[in-house]
Amino acid sequence: MPPSYSFDYARLRRYAGYTTLAIAATIACLSLVSNGALPSVSGSDKVKHFIAYAGLAAPMIVWLGARRVIWVIAMATAFGFGIEIIQGLMTAGRTPSLGDALANLLGAMFGAGAMWLVIRPRHRWRRPAIRFLPK
Repeated sequence: MPPSYSFDYARLRRYAGYTTLAIAATIACLSLVSNGALPSVSGSDKVKHFIAYAGLAAPMIVWLGARRVIWVIAMATAFGFGIEIIQGLMTAGRTPSLGDALANLLGAMFGAGAMWLVIRPRHRWRRPAIRFLPK
């Protein structure tokens, strides 16, 4: 008899929560450090924002559930918008950018959407049969 495997969804969601918080802390640290303190990485700044926020939203969907995809996109985008505001107010050598905020939104939409396709509920909602019966 083959061994039975049980999958602990509660543990997966808990680890997804830890991963989300770690990614958010990493994004905050890298976004709020002055440019001189970071090593230069080639590539577009907008692509980096897109990848970072896609990576933030993907485990957040697992953590909060597939039915909360709009909330996940909103929270990741609000986090990114808040980081952009803090960059303008508190960091030297960093300026806020609407282009960065748009890249954050698109990345969050992509990450949440891609992960939603993986973990979405597998059942289909069935409409009740409509019967046209004479009265």
